[in-house]
Amino acid sequence: MLPENYVTFEAYFRDALAFLKEYDWLYSCPVTEILINDILNKIPSAWCEALLTLSNEELNQLPTGYIKDAWPDSLKYFCKMCQKLKSVVKTYILKEELYCIPSIICHRLSEKKLHEICHLAQVIHDECQSGGIRRIVDFGSGMGYVGQLLHAKYGYTVLGLEARPELVEAAAKRQTKICSAAQVVYTTVEINSDTEGNIAQIIEDKMPPDCLHKCHSDWPGGNIIYNLKSAKKNKHSSEKSKMGIISKGQSGSKGLIKITESRTTDHCCETNYGPSKDKTKYDNMGHISVNTANDGRVYSQETESNVTSLCADNPAKVSNKPDSGRTIKREAQDSVCLIGLHACADLSANAAKIFAMVPTIRRLIIVPCCYHKMSATTSSQREDIYHQPNLTLTDNFKRPSVKSTKQEKINFFPMSSTLKQCIKEIPSKFHVVFQKPFLRLAAQETGIRWKSASKEVHEIHALNLMARAVLYLCAYEGGYNVLKKHRHGVRKTGNSNFGAVLDDMVSRYTFTTASSRMEVANEEVRQKILVLWDRHKNLCSLAEVFTALQLTIQGTAESFVLLDKIAYLKETMSYRVSCDLTKVMNEQISPRCHTIIARKESL
Repeated sequence: MLPENYVTFEAYFRDALAFLKEYDWLYSCPVTEILINDILNKIPSAWCEALLTLSNEELNQLPTGYIKDAWPDSLKYFCKMCQKLKSVVKTYILKEELYCIPSIICHRLSEKKLHEICHLAQVIHDECQSGGIRRIVDFGSGMGYVGQLLHAKYGYTVLGLEARPELVEAAAKRQTKICSAAQVVYTTVEINSDTEGNIAQIIEDKMPPDCLHKCHSDWPGGNIIYNLKSAKKNKHSSEKSKMGIISKGQSGSKGLIKITESRTTDHCCETNYGPSKDKTKYDNMGHISVNTANDGRVYSQETESNVTSLCADNPAKVSNKPDSGRTIKREAQDSVCLIGLHACADLSANAAKIFAMVPTIRRLIIVPCCYHKMSATTSSQREDIYHQPNLTLTDNFKRPSVKSTKQEKINFFPMSSTLKQCIKEIPSKFHVVFQKPFLRLAAQETGIRWKSASKEVHEIHALNLMARAVLYLCAYEGGYNVLKKHRHGVRKTGNSNFGAVLDDMVSRYTFTTASSRMEVANEEVRQKILVLWDRHKNLCSLAEVFTALQLTIQGTAESFVLLDKIAYLKETMSYRVSCDLTKVMNEQISPRCHTIIARKESL
């Protein structure tokens, strides 16, 4: 998982810190403040000359390591180091190409969510089989999609822990429509430092009976066959080409579905563990249509209403054979696998801590995301007015400062003692890398989708980026507070006309004066923004170059964050832990596709 030529985490962190310190202007502030902080002028002039003359195709390749011989040495060094400091991520080899899922589980799921739960469920099953694990705890279970699939397809006992009561209620209701077994339970738990000490007791109290049952296979509405291989090749292909729903009345007496295609190995999709001994091929299978809504979600022809099902009484078989060379310290039936699909913010850090604390948790499989939402302790209030709509200032205070007098301290970054020690060795104070803008860069979309962007797409992106930057510059110069009315201040409308973007943008914010907090008329703000736009609109091309440079260093930033978590896992345990950093999902469909897999091994 460490990049090539690195043997220790210590050596990697030292080099990465030195590199990130040198180019901190790329992430030292939010992109909305690039004009306020004059960031575009910090791009070396020689870089500007080289990058502004690139063709659209060449610009698209920049984040993936593209270099031209004629470039200045400093730019070539930057591009090479961005690739050198990326972690080595394995691509998980899926054992199944066609995934059989009860259609009721897929109801109203987007292509992205279906892709994620199918891929992750297979990884979880492989890991649990290798360790003889039959119980799964799902951190941040949400609507329970992963746990429901794991029980329905493989028969695992699942406990979903979720902080939001409304999601717990919705997941439990959804589960009763899929299967009424007691082996899937959801409960409301706030995972934080207070729950770390008693998490073992929570699992013991809330975990349903450890009795593995083969789940009922005669699903209402039939089974959906999801083509994982097709999804990996082309995310834009239609759902109809990836899926087929097999009518429950024609799927065979045992509910098994045999798919035969022109490939070297036939795969049998079924609801039991491992391949079926029944080699019967079911011909003339009845297919019913899959309706794809405009939002990309998939709807089966059958409805969810008045649907219930039961689990059969015959227990499913689990392979208790451990991995080669591995011995499990406790009995398999006492072991637990802790999972988290897109464990947001502090959740992945808490999962790592709990994995280290609780002996019965033998596997950790998490997909971290939203690093910038990690909790932080602020030692002083920020002075940028438009981030503090309730702050009252004196009348003579005209121009708020966007600089912080002191820095925030992210509570769970860094995590590892190794990185903390490397930070202490840095001669000068360097805290930018441990601030929210850096973590947001680590969590943003990768350069993969950028590779196929057309010139028009780049122009629209640059227009929207600069529109937001000009709006915040207007607030800065006018001394306004700015409050978003909606989650997104600028919508992705695909509009290439600044006037239309401005009208939409202004309507989605509230502007008030810093001194009196009186609301400012939208038209007044609009006219000031138009003046600023005329002054800065020629920087759109440079803003897109800046975005390309951010995408180039994004992989290094994310690797830095993820390897800190893995270093923590390795140095915290009293016994040996093996860790993998694996790409489980297709990056084009799910940008946060890196999965940490940790296994407790013998002393």
